[in-house]
Amino acid sequence: MRPGRHHGFTLLELLIVIGVMATLMSMLLPALQSAKNSVKKIVCVNNLKTLGQNVMMYAADNDGYLPAVVNECGVFWTYGGNPTQNKSPGALADYYNTPPFHFAGGENGLLTCPMDQRKDDQYSYNKPNSYALNANICGYPGLAYTDGGPHRLTRYLTAKVMAMEFTSDDDDMASLGKPRFYDYEYNYQQAWHGKGSNFLWLDGHVDWNKYRSLPAAFFAK
Repeated sequence: MRPGRHHGFTLLELLIVIGVMATLMSMLLPALQSAKNSVKKIVCVNNLKTLGQNVMMYAADNDGYLPAVVNECGVFWTYGGNPTQNKSPGALADYYNTPPFHFAGGENGLLTCPMDQRKDDQYSYNKPNSYALNANICGYPGLAYTDGGPHRLTRYLTAKVMAMEFTSDDDDMASLGKPRFYDYEYNYQQAWHGKGSNFLWLDGHVDWNKYRSLPAAFFAK
C-alpha cells in the first residue's frame, strides 16, 4: 500500500487565503480604531471629572469660592509655583500634588487628553494642558472682558460650563488655560472627539456636545 502524499496549497489557494485575510483586516481596523478612540474619549472625560472634583475641594477649602484662572499675582491655576523665586503655586496645583515650577498634572497626564498630540515646549515631558477653566464663571482678576472674580459657587443658579477642552493652536497660552470661551475657543475648535468637545459643568458632570450647539448663556457670567 502506498503511503498518501501530502497535498500542499497551490498558488491560487494561497492567494485566495491572503485575499480573505486582507478583506477581514480592512473590515476590522476601522472598528478597532473607533474602539481605541472611544477609550481615549473616556480617559478625557475622567480627566475633566477629576478637575471638577479638585475645583469642588478648592471651593470647600476657600469659603465657597471657585478658583480664579489667575491669582492676584498673575499666576495661572495650573502653575506649580517656584519657592526659590518666591512665586506662589496656582489655585489647583496643590490638589494635583504638582512639583515646583510644573503645571498641574502634566507629568502624569491628568490634564492631558490622550487625543492631544501637541508638544508643550515649556516642560521636558512634553505633555500639554488640554483643558481651560472658564474665566467668565471662575473669574480672572484684572481681565477687562470678564467679571473679575473670584466668584462663589452659590452665585450661579443655572447650568454653566466650568471648563472644556482647549484645542486652539495658540500654544503659548494653551498650556496655561487661556480663558476666552464662547467668543474664541468654543467657535474655533479642532476635532479631537468627532465634531465636538467634552464639557465640564458646575455640578461636576461631564458630557460631549457638538461645536456651537450650546447657547452662549451656558458660558456667560
